[in-house]
Amino acid sequence: MNESGESRVIIEDGKIKTIYSDEVIHNGGGMSIEECKRLFHERLKLLKAEMDKGNFDIERDDDCYDFEEIRDGKEYQNKMTMTTCRSRVEIELVSTGTVIVDWGDGSRSKSGNYRNDNNEYYFYFLKHKYSDKGTEHTITIAGENIVKLDCNRNKLTTLDVSLNPVLEVLVCYGNKLTALDVSKNTALEQLICGENQLTELDVSANTALTRLSCHLNLLKALDVSKNTALTELFCEYSHITELDLSANKALKELSCGYSPLTTLDVSQNTALTKLDCCGIQLTELGQSKKI
Repeated sequence: MNESGESRVIIEDGKIKTIYSDEVIHNGGGMSIEECKRLFHERLKLLKAEMDKGNFDIERDDDCYDFEEIRDGKEYQNKMTMTTCRSRVEIELVSTGTVIVDWGDGSRSKSGNYRNDNNEYYFYFLKHKYSDKGTEHTITIAGENIVKLDCNRNKLTTLDVSLNPVLEVLVCYGNKLTALDVSKNTALEQLICGENQLTELDVSANTALTRLSCHLNLLKALDVSKNTALTELFCEYSHITELDLSANKALKELSCGYSPLTTLDVSQNTALTKLDCCGIQLTELGQSKKI
């Protein structure tokens, strides 16, 4: 047993090497019942009823691991789901508390977290590898106040964030998404969804949005009239033919190149300091004197 009195396990090459314990353990560590009985003898009989209820995982702490129960996330209201066909998935999350990830293959995780400098948020960097390559898996994320999800370049075919209204930052570029509903994410401040296959994007409910990047999609139209807080807009390499920016007076940076736009009026965007409209054949450009 270590000086703090906690139960610890040393793991080498994925195998349990050494166990320190003089206390009754109340949580499991991703082990089968048989392994637990062999390692902790009679004391682990107290765990049997609890461990039969679900899976467990480990949380890294320097060279040792503390065992911590991984629940199924049913008690959390904030949830997100995604479908992937990638054999290795990497996800970044930011929340104010516990996050449970069900990888869709019978395993769950809560690991790799640390607090920010102000001790306000947990940062989670989660990785998972599937043994059955080429098979689709649905990942479910549940937790307390998940304010950021970064799931870029995971070959996602679906992404549902409608049950997480507190989401402030969504990064999902470089996937295979054909649809994205953010109508319930009214707290959203940053939406980075470029390099997908989106044919439409409704951001009318996202009035807190300050950054929108939807480049390299199949969008034919984009309405940002409700996004008056928008300061950055990147919609290049699209099929957008018209872009009304008259309501976006806070806009500072705009990139709309390589699209079929023929007219662009930024005369109302007096805060604009950077404009990139390369690769388009403008017949008319209305601009403020500041640009």
